[in-house]
Amino acid sequence: MDRLSTVVTAFAVLAIGSSHGTVSAQAPVTAPRVAAHAGSALGAIDDHGSIEGLVLDDRGQPLAGAVVSAMGETMTAVETDGDGRFRFGDLEPSEYVVRAHRLGFAASARVVIEVTPGQPVESSLVLRRLSSQLAGLVATGRDFLVPHVLAAEAPSSQPEKADDESDESPVAEPMSADDHSHEELAWRLRRLKRTVLRETTTANLGSVVGSRPLADASTGAATLFADLPISTEFNFLTVSAFDAPGDLLSGGLPKGVTYVTIGAPTGLDGRWAVRGALTQGDLSGWYVGGSYANEFGDAHQVDVAMSYAMQRYTGGNPAALAALADGSRNVGALSASDRWALASRTTVSYGANYARYDYLERPHLVSPNVGVEHMLGRRTTIHGSLSQQMTAPGAQEFLPPMEGIWLPPERTFSSLVAGAPLRPERTRHAEVGIAYGLAHGYSIGARRFHQSVDDQVATVFDARVDGEAVPNLGHYYVASPGGAIVDGWAVGLTAEISKRLRGSVDYAVAHGAWSVSPAVATIARSAVSAVRLGDERFHDLTTTIEAEIPETSTRVFVFYRINSAYARESAESASTGVDARFDIRLHQGLPFMAFTNVDWEFLLAVRNLFHDPGADASLYDEMLTVRPPKRIVGGLMVRF
Repeated sequence: MDRLSTVVTAFAVLAIGSSHGTVSAQAPVTAPRVAAHAGSALGAIDDHGSIEGLVLDDRGQPLAGAVVSAMGETMTAVETDGDGRFRFGDLEPSEYVVRAHRLGFAASARVVIEVTPGQPVESSLVLRRLSSQLAGLVATGRDFLVPHVLAAEAPSSQPEKADDESDESPVAEPMSADDHSHEELAWRLRRLKRTVLRETTTANLGSVVGSRPLADASTGAATLFADLPISTEFNFLTVSAFDAPGDLLSGGLPKGVTYVTIGAPTGLDGRWAVRGALTQGDLSGWYVGGSYANEFGDAHQVDVAMSYAMQRYTGGNPAALAALADGSRNVGALSASDRWALASRTTVSYGANYARYDYLERPHLVSPNVGVEHMLGRRTTIHGSLSQQMTAPGAQEFLPPMEGIWLPPERTFSSLVAGAPLRPERTRHAEVGIAYGLAHGYSIGARRFHQSVDDQVATVFDARVDGEAVPNLGHYYVASPGGAIVDGWAVGLTAEISKRLRGSVDYAVAHGAWSVSPAVATIARSAVSAVRLGDERFHDLTTTIEAEIPETSTRVFVFYRINSAYARESAESASTGVDARFDIRLHQGLPFMAFTNVDWEFLLAVRNLFHDPGADASLYDEMLTVRPPKRIVGGLMVRF
């Protein structure tokens, strides 16, 4: 009897459905949703809800090709149609976070929508255009300030240009990875070297066409999780130093380093990040820092950062124990910079850095800077800058570098002149230059610079103390051979040879006039070529190459610098000569758990470059580094 009642009820339902016509089809859903509800259209109508709406740009125009994601009880994403409309159907009742993304635009604000059975919920999302510089970063998948989604195969349609907008407007239209600005400034911003502090992972939504959802549900889930507010990175590294390959086996155990960074957007076009690192061994060091960056529209950008680091030595090296007689060294720093677009073609930037080094005779250091850029045309840019940079001996042990891999304090140092206090190096730098963008991703530039350096620091490894060599790769000595006035000029070429290969070459010629200090006699006993007397002329050639192999998730970075006035490695050599410094890094992605939002990457780096290059730093910093050891860094990097 029960079975008969069931059959009669089913026929009645079918008859009612036939009398009122066919039930209209719902909007497409993700693959798991289709599998779960196939053949139950009646249940979808009664028990599920939907979200539909419109995506607009900051001018109120509909945006086609924008990717809209919804995350709640279920996760899905669709692409807007030609009228900028989107629709999510067959959604489980729940609260959903809805957000829109499009190449060349900042992601929309997150909207929380309550979905209930019945009528669809309407929602409108607005995307704001990025500045030309940030749009270039997004186009190459390296935007760290604004969360975004790169739709690799999305249509390249663009909104129509306003009537009053000129061809040279600083506002960037949406660009694809193959159609971005090739001007010098945009190229340099896009090609910032990837480092531990700058690494980000581009989320790829895969192929989306029309108003269809993502074809791969696992890829969509990874993308949506990657777009959560909090992003985290862990690095588990080891570091060792060697002079010859045999030292890797005969030397001591490598140091272990743990590094973590946590960051999130603020919802006001800004982003904050907190970082920390720790190393243990005979030398224990740790670092903690924070940063905040914000864009107030296209014309104003502010960056603030602070850090604190400590170094403590518990080993048996007499020089290190004498240098850290008070038990530890502590360094704190605070920096701020501001960048204003005063007009469509002119940008002014200024900032300052304050640092306190407790081991210096005068611990408080202030380093201000100011610069201006002006676009003469679509391809030509001129610039000028003035700065004063105060650099403490041993500063690279405490502060994050401009480029490359940063590690917490890992080496000790002391004055080469017994009992002499450590004084900071002061570099005053002035520069003017011009850059011109060529076709096919090439650009050339020229610059003229002048430097005035007081208390130039010389760094000596394996120094001779009391006539005897003291080999120790974990400790070095510092002293000042005097000051210098440097004048020179440089020309450079940058090139994006292909999507996989890009690089730059910079050639400089400079003249240095020296004034000596009382410490030259002591320095001469350890490295006579680090003492400079009178005038000298030198040449410098710096090359960088960056290659990417997306098929194997491999990235390679090579930095190579040749100079004709390096201090000689031999303590008896009085002449300077040609030498080279290098920094080679290999990043290899690992295919572990590829269906999640976690990225695994193996890192291997080898370098004998001691000072990280900086535009305002003294040209003599690396030239007066004697016998720098090679360092090898390896380990695992995990980001999610």
